[in-house]
Amino acid sequence: MGGVIVLAAILGAMPSATVRFGTVAFLALYGAALAIWLTIALAPRLRTAVLSFPAVALVAVVLRLMVFPAGPELSHDVQRYRWDGLVAASGLSPYAHPPDSPALAPLRTSWHALINHPEIRTIYPPAAQSIFAVWALAGGSLLAWRLLLLAFDLAILRMLGPRSALLWATCPLVTVEGFWSAHLEVVPAALLLAATCAVARRKELSGAIAAGLAIGMKIVPVAAVPALASFTSRRARFFALLALTLLLPVLPFLASGPLMPGFGDYARRWEFNAPLYESLEWLAGASDADVALKALWSSVKDSLGAEAISPFVYAQLHPERIARALCGLAFLAGLVAAMRIRSVEARVAWSVAALLLCAPALHPWYWITLLPVALEARSRLLVALAAVSPASYLLYTGLPAVAPLAAAATYLLPLVATLAFRRTMTSSRAAAAGERPGSG
Repeated sequence: MGGVIVLAAILGAMPSATVRFGTVAFLALYGAALAIWLTIALAPRLRTAVLSFPAVALVAVVLRLMVFPAGPELSHDVQRYRWDGLVAASGLSPYAHPPDSPALAPLRTSWHALINHPEIRTIYPPAAQSIFAVWALAGGSLLAWRLLLLAFDLAILRMLGPRSALLWATCPLVTVEGFWSAHLEVVPAALLLAATCAVARRKELSGAIAAGLAIGMKIVPVAAVPALASFTSRRARFFALLALTLLLPVLPFLASGPLMPGFGDYARRWEFNAPLYESLEWLAGASDADVALKALWSSVKDSLGAEAISPFVYAQLHPERIARALCGLAFLAGLVAAMRIRSVEARVAWSVAALLLCAPALHPWYWITLLPVALEARSRLLVALAAVSPASYLLYTGLPAVAPLAAAATYLLPLVATLAFRRTMTSSRAAAAGERPGSG
């Protein structure tokens, strides 16, 4: 209980300290919160404690409420959700125009300037647009949105086992990114967990619907589809119901033109905290791979009769495009490797992780989607990567040599800590076995 009180105090101080002292203050307080969370996670008495759902839910609600009075500071994605909902509730399609379009000028509000990338049309899928519209019709306040997220948060707690529920309830990442910044990811996290639990219990139709809704909220859960399908006995029916669940929210937007037109801009332009992509891009440029590939294409295009598509091919042969293609191959390899894992929870968690780790942009809140499933799978490395991911905000501090420092804190530290913990646990078990009567 003492740890929870200290954690609540830290989380409550975080927004004002960040506003006053900047990103460095946030990182210091987040590090302190993470240390408290680790003491809770590693407490021996909690490994066997049976905590009731009301008790864990109360802890979660108290921690979330500590950030409710504050407006988002680390990210303003919630303002884009709000805008999309306002547009949809007015009877227009959020996909038709970007927020800065003169066609939407009558809808502009006092918070319009807070919308991220207002020159780009929305990237969010149709099911997400539906929930944004419901929020707008309910008044569109930040409090209403956070209460909606809290409902999905409590659903996650209900589905998790007692220990996993406590870890989710007290994880600083969830409160900071899920409720202070109010990111949508809490919703697909609940739906992906529901899909995983349903498939694990052989409720395949429920699993297909939940998976379809999860993908309809954010694209990331699509990586879990092969893992989920591999545990079903009637895959054709599973995929049919999944496709139907994805299609139904699309119908109201079919007349408005392309769906998610901004997603192409996101896929081509966004880069953040992605060591694999950044390393491959550097290697492609340093080795002049683009020059070599252009020369190779020039030597074969005439014999292939492919002159007509040459402009398109040449446009792809740049270091950043080559790196993206190689990351795509790495993701497929990771997906194949994940399919060798036995449990459905771990297979789903590592499939989604493969997508995240191979993406050109990996913001901290992306990890929320897989965190509940990773907790149920007891995938310590994935949980550690998720919990430590806000260390990537080091990239915003402007400190010297910040890129390698951020990469080490975000990726190397969780890996080393997980390996050290595993070694400690192995040594402890070996010592305990050696002390048993007759073990010699």
